[in-house]
Parts: sequence; C-alpha cells; structure tokens
Amino acid sequence: AFFQNRQLGVWPDPRVELLTPQQALQDAVRLTHWLATTRWGCANPKDKSSASYCPIVTFGGSYPGFLSAMARLRFPNDVDVAYSASAPMKFYAQQVPSGRYYEHITQVAERAVPGCAA
Repeated sequence: AFFQNRQLGVWPDPRVELLTPQQALQDAVRLTHWLATTRWGCANPKDKSSASYCPIVTFGGSYPGFLSAMARLRFPNDVDVAYSASAPMKFYAQQVPSGRYYEHITQVAERAVPGCAA
C-alpha cells in the first residue's frame, strides 16, 4: 500500500486544512491494520508470533520519508521497518531555519537544470 499526505493549499472543505502529519500517521497505521487483516490475509498485526504475521515496512523520500521515519518512531509496535531517503528530519524537527531548507532545494534545482530556480 502507498500512502501520501498532501499539503496542497486550498481545499473545498475548510476542515481539511487542519489535518496534521500526526493524523496522517494515525490514518496510515489504521489503514495498514485494516488491509493486513481484511485484504492480505495476515494475522492480527499485534500478534508477531503468528505464522501468518505480515511485517509492516514503510518507505518514502523527502516528506513521505519523514512520515516513514516518524511512523517507525511513533508506532514501533505497528511498523517493523522504515526506510527514509532524503527526509529533511532537522527541518521538520525545527532544528534549522525554514529558509535554509528552501535555499538548499533551490540550489539543487539550479544545479540540476540551470535556470530552473529562476
């Protein structure tokens, strides 16, 4: 299963803008449990000793990578493995100024395709 939490600005329903990464993580864990038990034929996700246990692996890059890492950290009993590529962990942890992240992304885009960042 693939999950993506989109931050796209204006939504038709004003309640949607209140969704947080924490809510996205909780939604992903609940959906994964439902899929595992009803669609994939796995044992109860909490019963790791069962022969029909299915390990839960999350992965992602950039913002989805951040969500993947946070899913493993916040739900260690639910997420067995997390692979996170290019996740700006210090940015989301507010350990660096937000402008620095966007400056870096702009520089990378400009190096990749000159004129892209203009």
